[in-house]
Amino acid sequence: MINNLTVEEEDLLASYERGEWQSINNLQEEMNSYSQAPTAWMKEHHTISLTLPEHEFEQFQQKVTSLGSSSQTVLMNLIHQFITQ
Repeated sequence: MINNLTVEEEDLLASYERGEWQSINNLQEEMNSYSQAPTAWMKEHHTISLTLPEHEFEQFQQKVTSLGSSSQTVLMNLIHQFITQ
């Protein structure tokens, strides 16, 4: 066995030795699909920039934290509610 492996490397090696790894027949096609995924996602999604006064931002962050959610999720939900009313 190879010496000086990290725990992660040992796990990968053990997985390989157990035969859990398989070759991909269409490797180039598979690589292309993964490399194109971020571009496709960006074409379907848009970024909004928002500027808030410090005190409002802090209040918003406290509220989001108390909900156990993320700022992006809360804002997306608010925008969805607004456009579907």
